[in-house]
Amino acid sequence: DRRQGADGNNKGTPKGAGKDPHADVQMVVAINFKEKKVDLISLPRDTFIHNPDLMNGVYKLNATFNIGGGFEAKDNAGFMNVCKGAEYMLGGIPVDYYYAVDFDALVKMVDAIGGVDYEVESRSYSADKKKGKQHMTGTDVLFYVRTRKVGPAPGDLNRINRQKEMMVAIFSQLKKNGKLSMVPELIGAANSGVFTNTNLEQTLALVNYAKTIDPAKIGMHSMVGPSADAIRWRWCFTDQAKRQKLIKEVYGIDVPEQV
Repeated sequence: DRRQGADGNNKGTPKGAGKDPHADVQMVVAINFKEKKVDLISLPRDTFIHNPDLMNGVYKLNATFNIGGGFEAKDNAGFMNVCKGAEYMLGGIPVDYYYAVDFDALVKMVDAIGGVDYEVESRSYSADKKKGKQHMTGTDVLFYVRTRKVGPAPGDLNRINRQKEMMVAIFSQLKKNGKLSMVPELIGAANSGVFTNTNLEQTLALVNYAKTIDPAKIGMHSMVGPSADAIRWRWCFTDQAKRQKLIKEVYGIDVPEQV
């Protein structure tokens, strides 16, 4: 979220998210090349973090980006701090590579593939107030993945499930239409709104591998726990037993509880 705020050129919060940008949607893509298996693990933005290796004091997980220096940091330090936050959540499993997109880039990329066909479960999640199967533009998709205060399943923890479902729907449509090879072109179409520490060869290798993946078999998970209002904000406190079980299921290893 890099909006400029109430006084900027893009509608944002009065405090100005553009001045204090956050990594509000975080998903770890776990790829098992041997078993041809892919899992998406959502890390809730409101996750309570108290780890001096990431940041001093108490913060939410989404603050790892701006505390790491945000867009102004040298050597991609802001993005790498987000990766370090993900590593912390995964019990030390390395997260070396990232792709990041801002709001405008998401809109441009969806429009570049001609939109996406999607079953919208509630009028509340539609910019046009339509329910059911429909063709969505980039603006429609952004509205869908950002909506959290209304509808039959409000709240951030429910929203992150819809975000993963939309990701898989976009992937499914690219594969069905034979457009997975467009991915490098899509990154270019978004101009300055896409950030990554991978090179073109690495991206193309992932694209070629993606052609072998059945979208219906992509695992979707969330590292969640109880939420509560405390210390002025709403927090998500990770359920450690469920976290350990999830990591064991996806990676096949045992990790200790977070301290």
